[in-house]
Amino acid sequence: TLATRISRERLSLASAVDVMMQMLSAIAAIHARDLLLRDLRPQNVFLAHRRGCRPLLKILDFGLARLAPLDRVQSEWDEMRKVHGAKDGVGSTTIPYYLSPERTRGELGIEPASDLFVAAVILYEALAGERPFEAPTFSAVVSQVCQGNPVPLHERRSDVSPELSAFIARALSPHPRARPASARDMQDELRAIFEGRRRHRASDHATEATAHAHGE
Repeated sequence: TLATRISRERLSLASAVDVMMQMLSAIAAIHARDLLLRDLRPQNVFLAHRRGCRPLLKILDFGLARLAPLDRVQSEWDEMRKVHGAKDGVGSTTIPYYLSPERTRGELGIEPASDLFVAAVILYEALAGERPFEAPTFSAVVSQVCQGNPVPLHERRSDVSPELSAFIARALSPHPRARPASARDMQDELRAIFEGRRRHRASDHATEATAHAHGE
């Protein structure tokens, strides 16, 4: 699972962007059928390894039509914490970290922007090695999610550009309309930022090579 991969090490920028581009393609396909993921978590994202190829991302075990009441989720979370202590990688203990703000408010009109918020949470975690919203209690986690003010990603990882950090921060906005309009739009923005960064680095390397050739 992606959760297992992240627990071992942070993903490189290229790997994280590849995973997210595949995830957004899957989300776009689901949304095109007027369905929502609702239970998107790294534990439900699988990386199928193929010889000589990049891992193929698959999303499994998500509830398309089920939207469990938040009080039931909290009850299960509390029970799991009693059994497993502070370990939060088991069953329902992971759920609150991957709830959108509108989902925590129990809003019935959950829209595709909710899935995009959770995708941004996963991208942040893949790059930082830490979740954007962490707290010791269920209510405190929910409060952080609703505030939508995590530590800027570039402060946790120096090779993340301010542009990418700002993009993820916007996708983590507590206001659905402030996020990218669709999974496809989110893909396009992410691709433009990543490819722009690669072109900038290539230009810098070319300039350095030219300066070296002229003995500067």
